[in-house]
Amino acid sequence: MKRMQATICMILVLCYAAGLVSMLFFSFGLGLMLWVISTLGGGCVLYRLRRNRQDEEDAGDPEDH
Repeated sequence: MKRMQATICMILVLCYAAGLVSMLFFSFGLGLMLWVISTLGGGCVLYRLRRNRQDEEDAGDPEDH
């Protein structure tokens, strides 16, 4: 699972870099699309990591009711 997350993160970083280069030199529209994809994808990855961490903490702590 960690290897897949690392691969997804690396792909998003490459999309971000390609989008930046594309916006500066080639096509602004394509670069903007890659930048938006990488930004939204990065937000989803961070949300998923946070959610996994919260689930692990909830599973380890007994409820105080």
